[in-house]
Amino acid sequence: MAEKLILFFEKLFHTLFGMVKILKGTTFRSRKKNPIAKDETCYILGNGPSLNKVLNGNKISFETENLFVVNGFGASELYTQIKPSFYILADPAYFVENINQSVQRKVDNLFVDLNEKTGWPVHFFVPFEALKLIREKLKNNRNITVYGFNKVNTWKGFKWFDRWVYNNQWAIVSGFNVVMSAIHLAIGVGFKKIYLLGVDHSWHQNVIVGDDNLLYEYDTHFYDEKPKLTPVLIEEKGISRFEKYHEQLGFLKKTFEAYHYIQDYAKYKDVIILNCTSDSYIDAFERYKLQID
Repeated sequence: MAEKLILFFEKLFHTLFGMVKILKGTTFRSRKKNPIAKDETCYILGNGPSLNKVLNGNKISFETENLFVVNGFGASELYTQIKPSFYILADPAYFVENINQSVQRKVDNLFVDLNEKTGWPVHFFVPFEALKLIREKLKNNRNITVYGFNKVNTWKGFKWFDRWVYNNQWAIVSGFNVVMSAIHLAIGVGFKKIYLLGVDHSWHQNVIVGDDNLLYEYDTHFYDEKPKLTPVLIEEKGISRFEKYHEQLGFLKKTFEAYHYIQDYAKYKDVIILNCTSDSYIDAFERYKLQID
């Protein structure tokens, strides 16, 4: 009896906390103009290094499929080869101010690439807080239609509440990484079978504690020729500081736990999520070996 009461109050707390976050951060706009899935199946391509294993040596046959790509994908050569229909930009580095010069160059180059390369229709999703800025950056390319989505996260509350806000796209399970946002948007658009590729999530393998006792990581993507060692920083009251290793592990725990909540929501929506990434550390979804013609 005591355990049930504790669980009830935990869910009540998370529900009330979710309500507060939604009231403070959610944009309540009509979704009538958002795209609607014309097919049952889509592919979400993460930027993990394993994506090269899937595509190298195979004839790329994704042109007619519903493809989601994320964050810096537009800077790669694959962007114009596979012509994705959906693009999700969720990393704050692409729309915040006062970032360092090297990151700013990457951001600026990405938008140059997107404007110059995109010669086919693309549904481009960004958090609502970045909607005005990204529309301005991409206004010269009429092939790109920019939509906003709510990145407010709620989870661990009463299921009826979480599912209600997800169905209305007022919140998502988690904004820990862009793949989670992409899965939510794919479900919201109406896809019923989602294949995941390049979602390695092997960050723990790339983290080191330096001789200065500070945390660094090799941030690896499929399009990186030689990954560079970079500091692991977090924002705290508007100031960047090095993240502690226990904080990093706590973040990873929440990330992988959140995928199980996403899987629960997908089942509720009769959506099948298949993880086709052989090197992936995500254990929430059924594994599947994708055959590429």
